[in-house]
Amino acid sequence: MVATEILKATPGAVITQFFMAFCCASAIFFLKKVPLEKSPNKRILMTFWTICYGFFTITAISWISLLFGYPKVAENFAIPSAMFIIAEVISAVYYIVSIATNNKIIKRTILAIIFSIAIFFVVLTLVGSRIQQRDDMPFLVLPTVIPEGTLIFIFIAFTLIFSIVIFRRDLRSGKFSFYHPESFYEFYAVMIYGALIGIRILYFLPRLSLVDIFFVFIPALMYLRARPYLIKKNKNVDIRS
Repeated sequence: MVATEILKATPGAVITQFFMAFCCASAIFFLKKVPLEKSPNKRILMTFWTICYGFFTITAISWISLLFGYPKVAENFAIPSAMFIIAEVISAVYYIVSIATNNKIIKRTILAIIFSIAIFFVVLTLVGSRIQQRDDMPFLVLPTVIPEGTLIFIFIAFTLIFSIVIFRRDLRSGKFSFYHPESFYEFYAVMIYGALIGIRILYFLPRLSLVDIFFVFIPALMYLRARPYLIKKNKNVDIRS
């Protein structure tokens, strides 16, 4: 059973969740405009942003149910929210590994390891976890002494260091230049999302609403990624007319 503390919702919490869901939906919209041959990891990225959109949407719905006096509905959404988070981590790690290597054996092995770890956390979530509230987010506390915050910090630090390594590698090999940075827009949108979510979970800032503003960088980066194809489409429309 999942123990639940008394959760309190505010209109601001609902607006915040819908705002973040909108940012993820915008990322999906702009990514769809990029041709598949120009974005080898488009499918996994579409999956990732769709999962993120689903997470914030059901979180918003759960807060709405609290506002209208239906706490049981919010409780029922807690475990699906945790499953969405686990799915986010799996898709994000698989995306990062896909950037580093094209070897299918390596990617499938790492995915299998991550999936096994995810199953472990699912079992912990379903057995003996309890729901708390942190700012405007419901938070599942697992029945273990595992330092979740430390693990998340290590993961974020690893991804940031890894992003610098990938940046340096592609810069030296000529795959990336400051005149054509399109291939990095997708990557750093994911990195920004991970950093912002990490700050929320670690909960070391007093006003998380100030951090949430930076979610706007996600659709901005994805717009820059899709911008050449949006301009090309508009030019084709003008020519036909």
